Amino acid sequence: MNKEYALRIGLDGADENHGLMVLAAEGDAPAHHQISSAPESIDHWLAERRVEHPGGRFAVCLEQTRGAVCYALLKYDFLD
Repeated sequence: MNKEYALRIGLDGADENHGLMVLAAEGDAPAHHQISSAPESIDHWLAERRVEHPGGRFAVCLEQTRGAVCYALLKYDFLD
């Protein structure tokens, strides 16, 4: 399926912190972020991105198909 994404996010999960690389649809240079692995940190970071890109869909690439990070992201209907 060919979709246009507002953001493409690569997420490297770890015990203490998650590393993120973010590519915007506009073609900006990749942005690197590091956030705490606490679920609240993921919620807060995604809420900020949602304000920046209202109504947009985000593609997320994870290194795992199950686990805490994957399950934490399942509640968001704007993530693929």
